Amino acid sequence: MRLLFFFVALVRIDPDVAFRLCVRTPQFLAKLDDGSSVDVPRKCVEWVVDYSSFTLEMLELELSKWITWGKCQELKIYEFDPSSGDERELMDDKTLLKSIHLGGWFYL
Repeated sequence: MRLLFFFVALVRIDPDVAFRLCVRTPQFLAKLDDGSSVDVPRKCVEWVVDYSSFTLEMLELELSKWITWGKCQELKIYEFDPSSGDERELMDDKTLLKSIHLGGWFYL
């Protein structure tokens, strides 16, 4: 007899503070801590976040689940505003939330 167990984690986000986040990455070479290198293909990572409590630290943690980089590499996240054509590095939680409110695009 085989038993299968399914654990479902239901996370509900209030629709009034939900935001679909899409981060696009170009293809790059990850330099890993053991000295090896890995080709990381171009990706688009999407998920829904609660923008009222979302931080850059949470964004980096979520990205680390999908994208590989080494400790010797620094993650930099940029926002592209399609209405103005401007781009800027996201330096703190305040600029992240402002970008979400303006509907910016994020990339590494």
